[in-house]
Amino acid sequence: MATFGALIRGLSSGIARGIRHGDLPPVGEKIVWRGKPQPLPTYKGFDAYWVDSGTSALALTIIAAKQLRPEIAKPQVILPAYGCPDLVAAAVYANVQPVLVDIQADDPGYDLEQLKSAINGNTIAVVAVNFLGISDRLKAIKALLPNNTYLIEDNAQCYAALAEPKNIIGDFAITSFGRGKPVSLLGGGLALIRKPLNNAHNNLEKNLNLERHISESQKPKLLKVKIALYNALLTPQLYLWVNRCPLIKLGETHYHPLHTITQLDSQRTALLSSNIDQHMHQQPYQTQVAKKNQLTNEKNVLDLADKLKERTTKLLRHPILVNAKSSREMLIVKSKKLGLGYSTMYQTALINITSIKERAKLHSTKNAENFSQKIITLPTNHRVK
Repeated sequence: MATFGALIRGLSSGIARGIRHGDLPPVGEKIVWRGKPQPLPTYKGFDAYWVDSGTSALALTIIAAKQLRPEIAKPQVILPAYGCPDLVAAAVYANVQPVLVDIQADDPGYDLEQLKSAINGNTIAVVAVNFLGISDRLKAIKALLPNNTYLIEDNAQCYAALAEPKNIIGDFAITSFGRGKPVSLLGGGLALIRKPLNNAHNNLEKNLNLERHISESQKPKLLKVKIALYNALLTPQLYLWVNRCPLIKLGETHYHPLHTITQLDSQRTALLSSNIDQHMHQQPYQTQVAKKNQLTNEKNVLDLADKLKERTTKLLRHPILVNAKSSREMLIVKSKKLGLGYSTMYQTALINITSIKERAKLHSTKNAENFSQKIITLPTNHRVK
C-alpha cells in the first residue's frame, strides 16, 4: 500500500508544469446536455435493443446466436486472444464457452488460419472486434464461417460502422456508451440484430425471445452530478491530480462478471441523440497526432494506424507498437512525467488475466502476448495540440 509520503510525492510530481499544462486524458470527450430529447436512432435492416452497457449488448447477441442454434448442447463463441475482459464476461453470462484465438503479428485482427482451425461444430458465433477504430477483415472472416455460424461485430470502440448500417457485415453488431467510449453517456449499450434472423427463429415463424433477458431499468442515481464530475476531470489541470495519485490505478485490466442485463434508462436515452451528433461532427485528430509526434519516426516504432490505414476510420486512440521493451517502458515513464496521455491499453493476453483462465478455452495466443508487450496508444481528443 502506498504510504502517505508516496501519495504526497506522487501528487506533487510535475505540479508546477501541471498548473500551466496539466495531463492529457488518454480518451474522452465531454458529455453534452444541449438540445431537446429526440427519438432513438433507427438502423435500417436491424432491430435495435438498447441496454445498460456494451457488455450487456454483446451478451444479448451471443444469446441470440444461441437461440438460433438450439440443437447445440455445448455452444462455443470465438473471441480474440487480445482484448477487453468484458468479451469473456459476456460469453460467460450467455452460458456459452469462450474460445480465445490468436491475432496476427502486429495486428489486432484475427490470424485467419488460426481462426479457421478453431471453428468446429459447436461454434455458434465469432466476435470480431473493432480495435480503437481499426476494423477486422470482416468479409474474409464471414467467408470462413459455415452456415448458421454467426458474425458479431463488436464496435464498442468505434461508432463509425453504426453511423452507416449498410456497411455492417456482421449478422449482429454492438456498441457501447460507457466511460471513454466514442459516444459516452457513462453507461449504456446497443445490440443490433438483422431483421431476417430476428423474425425467423430456427426457420419457424416466431421471433427471437430476447426481451425476457432484459430487465427494466432503474433510475440512475446522481447521473447529472457524475457527468459534471466526469466532464470536469477531462480538463488536463484536474486530470493531473487523478492521473498522478498512487492510490488510484487508472487503466488496469481486470475481469468483471456481468450480473444482469437491463434496459437503457430514460435519462441516458434523452442524452443519446445530442451526443451522437457531437461525435459525428468532431474533427478527427489522428492525422495531426501521426504527423507531429516524433515517435512515429523512430526505427523501433510502428504506426499501427498507418500500417492498417485501409481498415482505419476515426480513432478513439492512436495505436503504435514499440519493438524494444526497454524503449516502451522508458516512453511510458517519460510521457507520464510530461502529462502526454500515453497508455498501454490491455497489459496482457486475455488468458493471463485472473478469473479468465478457468472460464475460457485457449486455442492460441503467441501473437496476442507479443502485441500486449509492444502497444502504446496516444490521445486523439480535441485537447491534443
